[in-house]
Amino acid sequence: MKLILASQSASRRALLAAAAVSFEPMSPQVDEEAAKAALRADGLDARQLADALAELKALKLSRKYPGDLVLGCDQTLSLEDGEMIDKATDVADAARILRRLSGGTHYLHSAAVMAAWQPWLRLALALVWLLTAVVSIQQAPLGLQLLAG
Repeated sequence: MKLILASQSASRRALLAAAAVSFEPMSPQVDEEAAKAALRADGLDARQLADALAELKALKLSRKYPGDLVLGCDQTLSLEDGEMIDKATDVADAARILRRLSGGTHYLHSAAVMAAWQPWLRLALALVWLLTAVVSIQQAPLGLQLLAG
């Protein structure tokens, strides 16, 4: 049995490597933007969205590699009012996001899901482990020059 990381993220690979965990990174081949849009339309909040995306990635690859453990991960960022912040699309969008974060509190929701496809089980699937952590971050006010963007 091997561990498969359902991610091409350099930081996630580095974390596992630093912990001396043997793993194989693979892309889960998930259309994350379409999945996010559908899950948001269903009313999921930032924590639930992180959980659902991590689970989606783990389950998708676990079906392709029965008997192996698949680790799916995701993170979402939200503001105090619940607004979710996505990755910046360009420099102007990054400046807009920094203005929104400046002087406020935001929350990083990190989810990790371990799944194993077991065809010999009647249910055929086992979610082995789910962990969600939320970190509250207080952002200092940024300088006016930076915020002018």
